[in-house]
Order: sequence, then structure tokens, then C-alpha cells
Amino acid sequence: RAKRAQREKKKKDDDNKTAFGNTFIEKMKEVGYADCSDPSGYPRMLFESYFADNLKNAEHVAFAKENGIDVEKYCAALAQLQTIKRIGACNDGPYDIKLFWGLTDNEFDIFIDKGPLELVRRAFATDMDQKWRIIDRIDREYEKELEKQLGRKTVTPKELDKELTLLLADKMNSLGFTKKRTGVFSRKVNDCEQYFAFCFTRDRGLPGTHYSIFPTLSFRYPKVDELHCLFMGKEYDKREKEFNTGVKGLYTLVPGRDPIRYRYCSDNPMSDHAELIFKDFSKYALPFYDKYDSLDKLEAYFDQNRSHNRDGFDVVRHNAYGCCIAAVLCANSKLEKCRHFLEEGLVTDEQSARILEYIGT
Repeated sequence: RAKRAQREKKKKDDDNKTAFGNTFIEKMKEVGYADCSDPSGYPRMLFESYFADNLKNAEHVAFAKENGIDVEKYCAALAQLQTIKRIGACNDGPYDIKLFWGLTDNEFDIFIDKGPLELVRRAFATDMDQKWRIIDRIDREYEKELEKQLGRKTVTPKELDKELTLLLADKMNSLGFTKKRTGVFSRKVNDCEQYFAFCFTRDRGLPGTHYSIFPTLSFRYPKVDELHCLFMGKEYDKREKEFNTGVKGLYTLVPGRDPIRYRYCSDNPMSDHAELIFKDFSKYALPFYDKYDSLDKLEAYFDQNRSHNRDGFDVVRHNAYGCCIAAVLCANSKLEKCRHFLEEGLVTDEQSARILEYIGT
């Protein structure tokens, strides 16, 4: 009777492992890895092996139960990241444990905050808040390790963000920009929302006093972004609203295009660093914003640039450049011009159909 019970349990475990393996392979195909479809292939074998080991791991099981996460889904999520770590992937899809296992936002947040760091750093999040949670977790753990090595506390990147924001506030106000949040200033000109953003990151390694920062200029036309998503077949949701229409690194406007121009050492006064950044902003950022502060100007830019121009700006949704051009034309009520634009072949057939459907409404 005991042996029969063991056989039945083994069969149940094997069936469960196979079922989760099937889901893993199907999701891998969904995110562009059709070559994983071989039932006896290495990715499946690797995943099922990790999954079985995770279910036997008392710490993993206890963690899931204590935090109200389905044990099997949690072990499958770990197995997914362990597998992709071994086989590698060239896009983000295979690291999306929410997509693969239907984790709720709360379950994913718990994983980010408390899960194994070596796997948390590999997880992909589509939600911007959760992306920042992952970054914050990695930074916190690094800060702890650094303090342990140095035997003292150091200035954190977030503290530098706050200090620089405070030092720039009055200067930015004089140009019409107001603080939106730490590290972000904005103003509105006509229908164009203009943003200046920065975020310090600590350079890895000792002595722990060097930081990188890449101040970014961007602008947004909400109607253009909404239509851009519509033409791409995407929902203009909370995540998409985090992105702007166009973006440009401040250093790329400064002669020499030196990417480490704004590298900072905490041994030096932040006031000097703020002065450098504001001086560059006043000289180079304002003319940049002026070039694109109306739909007419944006339309004129695209008339001259049917593909990316490094001296212009980066279209944020760069995988659908043509859809952005169409969105600008439609937002600027140039519907007939947009019809002619479609003949240039810069959008796919599916995108063209969506654009024509919009124009016809």
C-alpha cells in the first residue's frame, strides 16, 4: 500500500511537472522562441528539473506560504528565471514571470522585495513602478555590501537626486520649469509638455564615491502618443503614459558628445555640479525644446527626416517610427497628407489599416 501511494504521488508530481513544462514552452513560443517547441528539448528539460528541485526546497515553499503566494507558481517563476539564466535570451519576454504564470501585482511586488536577489535582478517588469522597485532593491543590496566593505555609510544616489533637485529648483523656475518630483522638472509651451529629468547611479567598485548621471530632455504631445499607440495596435495605458513623444540626452547636444561629462564625485561640492548642468541646460536644452514646441514644427521635422536623425531626437516608440509620423499628421489635422504618407511604405499593412480606419472616422 505504501509503495502504491509512492507511485501515485510520483505520477502526480510528474504530471504536474509536465503541465508546468508545457506552459513554459507555450509562453516561450508566445514571446518569440518557437525553437523551444521540441518536447524533449534542453529548455524544457532544464525548466522541469529546476521546477522539481524548487518544490523540494523547504525555504522556497515556506517563503511562498508565508507571503500568500501560490507555491507552484512561485517555484515555476524561479525555475523560469533559472532556466533563462542558463540558456540566455535576446529580448525581455522570457524574463516576464508575470506573463508566464499570471502573478498578481501584489505577488510580483513581494517577489521583487523579498525574493532571491540574483533572480530578482533578472526579472522583467512592464510596469514602470515595478521596474523602479527592482532597481531600488538592487541598489539597496549593493549599498549594504559597500558599507560592509568600507566600514562606513556613503551618500546614496537618491540623496544626490534630492540635493541636485533642491539646488536646481530656483534656477529652473526662472526658465518656467517647475518641480514635478525629485529629479524631474517640467513646463508646458503651447500643447507641448517639456521635461528635464535626471537620476544618479553609483559607479560600481571602490571607493564608492563616484556616480554617473545622464540628464535627459524630452517632450510630449498626449494626443500624438495616444494615436501612436492606436496605430501600433497598443493600448494607451498607464505604462504607455510614462513614455514621451521624443527624447534626447543633454550631453549629446554639447560639442564633443562626452557621455561621462556629468560624472560626479561626492568629494566635490554638488553646487559646482549643479552649476555645470544648468549652464549646459540653458545653452543647449532651450534651443532644443524650441525646435519642437508646436505640432507644425514637429510635422516640419518629420517632413525632412523620414528615419532617425542623430542630430534630431529619438522617437521613444522607435520600433514604429512611421506610426509616430502618422500620429503627428493626424493630431495636426493633416488627414489628406497622412493618406499620401501611407504610400511611402513606412508602416506595416496592419498599421496602415488602423490609420485609414481612424482617418475615415
